[in-house]
Amino acid sequence: MKFIPTYVQINGEYSLIGIGFGLLTMLIAALFNHYGKGLVPTLSFLLGLFVSYCIIILLSVTNILPLVNLDQFKITGLFSLPDFSFLHLDFKNFNWSLLPQIIILFACVNVGAVVESIGDLLTCSQITETDLVSEVGVHKTMLADGVADLVGCLVGSQPTTTYGESLAAIAVSRVASTRVIFTAAIMTALLGFIQPFNVAIVNMPSFLFGGISILAYSFISLSGIKVLAHNNIDFDNSKNMIIFACSLALSVSGLTISLGSLTLSGVSIGVIVGVIMNVLLKDKKEEEKC
Repeated sequence: MKFIPTYVQINGEYSLIGIGFGLLTMLIAALFNHYGKGLVPTLSFLLGLFVSYCIIILLSVTNILPLVNLDQFKITGLFSLPDFSFLHLDFKNFNWSLLPQIIILFACVNVGAVVESIGDLLTCSQITETDLVSEVGVHKTMLADGVADLVGCLVGSQPTTTYGESLAAIAVSRVASTRVIFTAAIMTALLGFIQPFNVAIVNMPSFLFGGISILAYSFISLSGIKVLAHNNIDFDNSKNMIIFACSLALSVSGLTISLGSLTLSGVSIGVIVGVIMNVLLKDKKEEEKC
């Protein structure tokens, strides 16, 4: 069990400069979102990253403050084929005796993912002011979530389950159109074949994402609180207060728990602890009846 605040590191070392640029990125994105007109607030996250990145590139080029290795920006062409992980699958060296253990571990992870997925659906309903539970249905969203995860695992990609960051993007941009999101997904996939874009993203300092994450997770927390308030959750009830406080603190703490080949962090830990505490802590009225 350990804390890994990697977003404030430069070359593997903790840095106040990294913290400063992370906060600067957060501030720039906030200014764009608050004072921007037209399409600007919608693109506030991207604009915050872009402006901060340009400042860092300028400081590195002039050698005033070399925060990025400019040698990594050498581009051999406009288009390139991504190094797809599924092209490197090697089942010959796979230890099939570990398969039952892997299935059990991921079954445990899925418990947290299911709860998170349902929570994201309820939060999205609150953001869009649409009853997605009735109009779309939990069964359909869970099926789509599961199929997407299955396809992603088969091609060796990252998990594709719903994420609070996506909800934060909807809350910030105020764009919840499925057509727009689908188009953005296609465009992002195509950009993976553009070498300059890949080089720029890979070499972007992590502390810039850390700054944007402050805004993103703040919107996630706020959206969750709005959902609870909309459903008239009683925070005078000590059980509700304890579960909410502990889950929120663990979700944003950066805590990572390693259990062999399984690693849990952030929201996953918060969700699992919240579920366990909800089972263990009884309402005072129920205790009085007992």
